[in-house]
Amino acid sequence: MRRLNIRWNSIRVKLVVSGLLATVPLIGLLFYNNYYAIHVVRDQVANSNKNMMSLYMREIDNGLEDVNLYLNSLVSSDQDVQILDLPQNSDDYIMSKTRLSQKLSNHLLIYKTDAFFVYSISDDDLMDVVDGRIEISEKETVRHFIREGAQSSPAWDAARNLHWFTVNINGQYYLMRMMLVGDILVGAWVKANTLLQPLSLIDFGASGGALLLSEGGDVMIGTNSVNSRQSLSFRQDGNGYSLNGDGRQYLVAGERSRSGDFSLVALIPSSVILQNLPYLNRLVFIISAIGIVLLPGFLLFLRKALLIPLKRIEAVMKRIGEGNFKFRVESFPASDEFIMMNNTFNRMMAQIEELKISVYEEQLNKQKAELQHLQLQINPHFFHEYVIDYL
Repeated sequence: MRRLNIRWNSIRVKLVVSGLLATVPLIGLLFYNNYYAIHVVRDQVANSNKNMMSLYMREIDNGLEDVNLYLNSLVSSDQDVQILDLPQNSDDYIMSKTRLSQKLSNHLLIYKTDAFFVYSISDDDLMDVVDGRIEISEKETVRHFIREGAQSSPAWDAARNLHWFTVNINGQYYLMRMMLVGDILVGAWVKANTLLQPLSLIDFGASGGALLLSEGGDVMIGTNSVNSRQSLSFRQDGNGYSLNGDGRQYLVAGERSRSGDFSLVALIPSSVILQNLPYLNRLVFIISAIGIVLLPGFLLFLRKALLIPLKRIEAVMKRIGEGNFKFRVESFPASDEFIMMNNTFNRMMAQIEELKISVYEEQLNKQKAELQHLQLQINPHFFHEYVIDYL
């Protein structure tokens, strides 16, 4: 297996690394900026909806608390309720019941509730005042629930509850408040739909809405069709909201009631939250995609415009370093700077070659002159010996 040899001090490696260091952080910054913008928008939408849920829940709690105080006043100080508990005779019972029914009818218009009721457990006599918008069949269903619960146990647990509690009667959820005085059960009930109805006017998106949740997390009622989304988790994290959903994300923000065992929740689709950022998201992804696509092209351009000319010059200099002074940088299409450098390098090598030849010829001439000088010194010496020998 061939080992990859990377020369980190090479200008080629430095240029490639510097290009990556300049490009990758910019693309990363675009993605981070996009994520940060989405996070900020989501936080603002969550805070806005949570504040709206808090304000409306406060109104609901105030209305329920007013009904609670009114029931307390009936139980503690109303003479007609006391007469119903311990009547002197049947006439007193009927008169007290009539007066109490009139009072409850008058106060039903004031308080935010659908019905008041007074039930004598021993006599199995239920007197109630119900809002006119409630159907007769629904009235009878709730009456049967109250009678059945009170008759099953005189000390009905619901009557000892100090807060409003949720009940499911034939698939419909209600909030109830009951107080037991002797043998008399005094209370009020309101439909979950009545509490949630004003929020149906708020636009949470086509698949979003507002919900009322029981203490166990069951959906009591919801605007639009959100009450059927049982697969969602309605917990809230430390930010006051959570994102969940199967296949589609929802932002869940809500508030728990102080007066009862239920919560009010806003369910907003993530697509609605980010509906004002599609162009920014699209622009970020387009720029990032262009940057990623152009990065190989930039590296190829860098190789052709800078690295290949450097490689050719390096190869020629290597041959010259080995003693081959006849090598030259061949002419090829390149940047003006490389063309000028190549021409200058070739001229310099030509001058060096001419200078080398001149030096070589000068050395030959010098050696030739020295040889002639030696010959002149040697020839007279042999001539003198020859004359002497001849004589």
